[in-house]
Amino acid sequence: MFDRQNDTELPLAIVNLFLLMAVMLPYLLRRTWRNHQRLPPSLTTNSGFRKWTNESAQAWQSRLKGSDAAIDMLLSLASVAFGLLALGIVFNLS
Repeated sequence: MFDRQNDTELPLAIVNLFLLMAVMLPYLLRRTWRNHQRLPPSLTTNSGFRKWTNESAQAWQSRLKGSDAAIDMLLSLASVAFGLLALGIVFNLS
């Protein structure tokens, strides 16, 4: 799909490494945090996703509804995915 010239291997390898880092860094940070985090007494029981979305979550210096916090997080990932899709379409059309 992207191979119209002979010098496309290096940019594709760099993009693949960026995508790998964008996925692996949050995963590794989450695993490290989970293994070394002591849970407060209120979080020792599994309360469920529905309850979490209805409660408020603290983000920096404000409080957000849990569902809004999840949407904010997923919106940035979706924008990167759509941007890369658009980039692929532009490369395919040119």
